[in-house]
Amino acid sequence: KERLEEYRGKHKLDVCLVYGIEPLVVEQAPGGRDNAMVVRKEYFEDLSLSFPDGSYFLRPNHIFGAFLLNPSVPMKEPNQIELKRLQKEKETDLLIQISLLNNNNNNNQGRNH
Repeated sequence: KERLEEYRGKHKLDVCLVYGIEPLVVEQAPGGRDNAMVVRKEYFEDLSLSFPDGSYFLRPNHIFGAFLLNPSVPMKEPNQIELKRLQKEKETDLLIQISLLNNNNNNNQGRNH
């Protein structure tokens, strides 16, 4: 909210991509806020798709979501039904995460024997 006028109507913040990348290559943005993170150009170039014209693109198989944004329209607070749905989704995500970790641990144990 504090920097809304910087973005309003200027097409500086139109989309938010949810991108999966190795956490070890993500670092704090210089001079940024606590939640401002960046990937060094060298890592980005190594981990992205390069084209002959010198452009680099995100790998489509690492894009997990895309949200169109309009900074001039504030987000609304979720109602009780939405809060319950979000809580259920959070619980499901946690169960999937546990299942994946267990599966990964089982696969690693099989390799060690």
